[in-house]
Amino acid sequence: MRLSTAIRKDTGVYPGDGVTGKERPTWYTVTTLKVLTGGIDVADIGQIPANSLRIRVPNGKYAIEARLIDFAGSLCISRVRARLDGSRPTLGKKRGTVGVDFAAIAIADFEYYRQTLTEDDQDELAEAATDFMHVDFCEKCSISLETATITFAVSKSGFGDGTYPVFALINKKNQPIGMEIKLIQDGHVL
Repeated sequence: MRLSTAIRKDTGVYPGDGVTGKERPTWYTVTTLKVLTGGIDVADIGQIPANSLRIRVPNGKYAIEARLIDFAGSLCISRVRARLDGSRPTLGKKRGTVGVDFAAIAIADFEYYRQTLTEDDQDELAEAATDFMHVDFCEKCSISLETATITFAVSKSGFGDGTYPVFALINKKNQPIGMEIKLIQDGHVL
């Protein structure tokens, strides 16, 4: 099911103090992105493309998916993942953390953009990307520069700024085939 369909029932009302969220078991489809340089990156929306946490993965098409947590009818993103399209990954080891100062994270093959964009284009991308920090949940975003169109996924980061754990997603052979970012667990920010 698409994330946009699942969030139509969001009340948009702040649930109040003391309400513990209940995570939904479904991974909702957001979009797909291509990996062309052997890795997938996650970064604070204000730090792309220069500063990111990268997990080496095979080149290919990656499904971006999100889970929701329900706080008495008010929905938030609890987890976001990028997995090799068609794969059935399991959660691997923690690979690091992503620090967030702009209340949103971005996911893409940012190494590709570092390799192919001029310094001026990278600066323009970094400046324009912060316009997407106000997404409601998680969505595909694009920025048209003079020389290229940049595509990435943006997700709200739990309840806002903080530091969030990033895990590798692995296949049966223990090879990385994606990443998962945990934002809210058991109704609480990590």
